[in-house]
This record gives sequence, structure tokens and C-alpha cells, in this order.
Amino acid sequence: MSDHSIILVPVDARYMPEESKARAAEAYLHRLMPEAEVITVHDGEHIQFFFAGANFESVSCPGCQATLDQGWWGATMDADADDLGFALAPVVMPCCGSSFTLNELRYDWPQAFGCFAIECINPNIGRLAESDRTEVEQILGTRLTVVYQHL
Repeated sequence: MSDHSIILVPVDARYMPEESKARAAEAYLHRLMPEAEVITVHDGEHIQFFFAGANFESVSCPGCQATLDQGWWGATMDADADDLGFALAPVVMPCCGSSFTLNELRYDWPQAFGCFAIECINPNIGRLAESDRTEVEQILGTRLTVVYQHL
């Protein structure tokens, strides 16, 4: 059996909300997704990658929109990470010479980097409504990337 998750990650990978805001967002998501198997708050000092799993299709340059070679992307991911997480250092794009962090690249489907996220496993709601994403953003005080993970 496969699992589907909706993972809400701040656009700013280093953003960490106050605990009261994180708990309020978690409570909102519990009310919104009562059938979810688990809703987990990930919070730590190190940046991790929240990936789309089988939904991952491609990654492209935000400067010139060229599709990036997945081998190059994988090597760049390896070079940017250590045992503590990702540095998100600017990287020169092989396509146009512009510099971007891994978090700034365009992922199809969306993926994100962060030290905070809320993961809803098997929520049984399909896609998150835009109004619900906006509500969680207001609760947390930050813009969010929504990652739809399929494992």
C-alpha cells in the first residue's frame, strides 16, 4: 500500500515559528483532516529536504527555465548536505551561469527545504484548498510551500 502526505514547509527554509503558532497550526490541520493517520510537526535546527517521492518529475533553473540534469542535481544535493542537513549555499547553474540555492530551484512537483514543517500522512482530502493553505500561513505567520508526497 502506498502513502500520501501533505507537507507544509515555510518558503524561508530557516523560518521557525513560535511553539504556540506551531501548535495552533497543528490543531487546525487536525480539524481539517480528521482522517489523517498522523500529523507530525518537524522542528529542528538543521535544514532537511521534504521531497515529493514518486511525484518528483523534474527540476529546472528559475533564471532561464532550463530543465536541469538529475545527475547534476543529485551531485549538487550531495555537495550541499552534511550530517547536520543542508547549507543551501548558492550554486552556479550549468545552463545560464546564474546563482541560486537548491531551495530556489523550480521543482515539478513542489519540494522544499526547511527546519520546520507539518506533515499530514494519508489525510484523505486530495489537494489542500487554497483557503486552508492561506489560513495555515496566517496562523504560522509565513508563506508556505505545499509538498504532495507519494511513497
